[in-house]
Amino acid sequence: MKDWIRRLSWVPAGVMMAVIFMFSAKNAERSEEQSGAVVRVVLNMAETFVGSEYRSELMANHSALAGIEAAVRKSAHAAEYAMLAVCVGFYIIVSTRFKKGWQYYAAVIGLCALYAATDEFHQLFVDGRSAQVSDVCIDTTGAAVGAALLKLAAGRKLKEWFKEEPARRTGGGM
Repeated sequence: MKDWIRRLSWVPAGVMMAVIFMFSAKNAERSEEQSGAVVRVVLNMAETFVGSEYRSELMANHSALAGIEAAVRKSAHAAEYAMLAVCVGFYIIVSTRFKKGWQYYAAVIGLCALYAATDEFHQLFVDGRSAQVSDVCIDTTGAAVGAALLKLAAGRKLKEWFKEEPARRTGGGM
């Protein structure tokens, strides 16, 4: 069982990269529609705690609403890359022989930062979108958080589960 998991451990990272690519391929108008829908959900949830008057005030205040939408978009960037880091980290833990923690972090964060940069480059070719260095920084920060969470939560256990078993000696040795 472990061997087939090891061989397929790259699949979750590939799927997450595809999901991020699909979000980035949406034009600016469609992307803003999605963000607006999430903001409406957040405001509806907030209404439960603070009342409908506060929600009405926010809806009327366009700059506050724009700030909430920006926070939602940047949080989504960080969350996507935290999930990507967990997937990449899983692959690295089960498929490589990194012995030191810094190698794990350098590999996971480096790969995620590289993907973030290529994703921003990709957005240059999408209608109404642009590349932002700040988004690469947010993505990389999210990746660092995801890598740390995986390492803290499951790193040692995954290492033990997938460690190489010593070669068995056969009878009649030297």
